[in-house]
Amino acid sequence: MKYRSQQKNLEDAIEKVEMIIKEASYIPKETTLEKKARVKKLARIANEKRLLAKRYRSERKKDRWQE
Repeated sequence: MKYRSQQKNLEDAIEKVEMIIKEASYIPKETTLEKKARVKKLARIANEKRLLAKRYRSERKKDRWQE
């Protein structure tokens, strides 16, 4: 309960519902081809880094058993 009067609480609740409907009806803009390409490139680079780190850890573990 935000206010002491029922009328103000009702107005506040209606305002909140209107805000929720307005936020839910928002349609984001279409992603540009440049942005899609950039995101794809960053994802590929991140995946390559992850695989390199994985290979490095694997080699280190493999070396433990050879000694």
